[in-house]
Amino acid sequence: MLLGELTWAEVEEYLARDDRLLLPVGSTEQHGRHLPLDTDASIAYAIAKEVGEATGVLVAPLLPYGVSLHHMAFPGTVSLKPSTLEALILEILNSLHQHGFQRILIVNGHGGNIPSLQNGVATLLSQGQAPAVKIRSWWLEPEVKEMLDQLLPPGGHASAGETSLSLALHPQRVKLERARGGTERLKEPMISLPPQRVRQAYPNGNVGADPALASREIGEKVWEKVVSLYIQEIEGWELSS
Repeated sequence: MLLGELTWAEVEEYLARDDRLLLPVGSTEQHGRHLPLDTDASIAYAIAKEVGEATGVLVAPLLPYGVSLHHMAFPGTVSLKPSTLEALILEILNSLHQHGFQRILIVNGHGGNIPSLQNGVATLLSQGQAPAVKIRSWWLEPEVKEMLDQLLPPGGHASAGETSLSLALHPQRVKLERARGGTERLKEPMISLPPQRVRQAYPNGNVGADPALASREIGEKVWEKVVSLYIQEIEGWELSS
């Protein structure tokens, strides 16, 4: 169910029977000393592929870059400007709609992307004819937040919650022995701080609950909840919405 692996004729055949699409968006940015740079991207893509497999809905190629300006003091981070991501998502959605995709679920893996994604969709809608678009970020789902609050201390970027999900999805890529203890959040949102201030406040890159508290079991519970929520979302999405 991967759009990028199909021919144009196969996409045409799909559109004759369905107009839904999953669009995964992530980032390439630091995730502490223990998680890889593509953590947000790999999680978003894994969710989209699992939901696509379960529902028969096509999955667009992953967009692996996002708005990560606040992480630029950490080597390896690659960031788009907010206006770049906004323009990019608008053009992607316009292209997809031109071919007949009418219902598009953006599976977002990175908090810094949300304002630009919302603005891009708003611009699209203001143009008149447009697909129905929903933006979903797994860690913001109320059921997921409630689960994490019950199982772990308050977390944040690359903390125990995100590390647990990574352990469930690709444990071989998690270097938990390199993780450092949790760091209390500053009052200011990370995204509103200059990069050097972020590194000064969070020298190891992770925020909140100590990653050492992470467990694959917790990650599997989160994974099952997220996937079930998005399967329900896709299967219950009426064309008229």
